[in-house]
Amino acid sequence: MVNAILSLHPRKSDLQGTAFFYDIRMSKRYAALQQCEENVCEVKSMKSFPYAIFFEDIQEDAQDWRNRTVATYFNKKAVKLKIKPNGAPPKKE
Repeated sequence: MVNAILSLHPRKSDLQGTAFFYDIRMSKRYAALQQCEENVCEVKSMKSFPYAIFFEDIQEDAQDWRNRTVATYFNKKAVKLKIKPNGAPPKKE
């Protein structure tokens, strides 16, 4: 019943599974951002997230509105996803 209220697609409303691990990864990300002593901080992308409560992750572009919002919250000049030296997409957490 609860799944039907949260999402029309039962696989996308797994609040006991995906949300639990999402919370752990986001808590680690927030701790890393709080401990980052640089003005520009980089974090890994998220590999999975609960569709019922998640909008979108930050981007590789520090000027993206999502990145600017996170940077402002953590009092940083910029926040962005890590980019591998060879230009490959960032490894997901």
